[in-house]
Amino acid sequence: MKKFVLTLTILVSNAIVFAQKAPITQFRHFKIDNNDLIYQRVVDTTVSATDALKYLRSLSGTRKVQLVDDFITAEFENVPVDIRRIGRNWLFVPGVITDYNISGKLTVELREGRYRITLSGMFLVAITDAARKFGEETFADRMLKPNKTSIRPAMAEDALGIYDLFFTDYFLIKSTSVTTSEW
Repeated sequence: MKKFVLTLTILVSNAIVFAQKAPITQFRHFKIDNNDLIYQRVVDTTVSATDALKYLRSLSGTRKVQLVDDFITAEFENVPVDIRRIGRNWLFVPGVITDYNISGKLTVELREGRYRITLSGMFLVAITDAARKFGEETFADRMLKPNKTSIRPAMAEDALGIYDLFFTDYFLIKSTSVTTSEW
């Protein structure tokens, strides 16, 4: 009887501890904003607005790139996640990345010595027959729990970790001007 009570006590206490896990509302550069999952990152840089415009216009899939005051707005469409670009192997990548391209809105807020990039309104575009059966879906629908107040734990490390690495590299604004030490 003592073993039964001890086992029951351990099971109940573990269940209570497991049930009290805090919901994931942020993961790396992703956070929940008004039922949407956005990517937001601040970068310290000396890149000018002109260089930022040139770079964003040079990316495949970006369109409607405009500079308005201290903001650059754009849309990115049907961008494939290049796993090789971030040093990953296709074999160990979830289907949410290999079966879909991603589209959404891009905003870059410019300040002296830094900029903040925000990707929002993202949705997944099916590129395989298996994925097309489910149709188009929002990024938030796939990555967030149904109540849209927390990130699905299973998606955090695998899928969002890969998207975070890819977005960090792909949308890192690089200077188009050449610097040289020669006179």
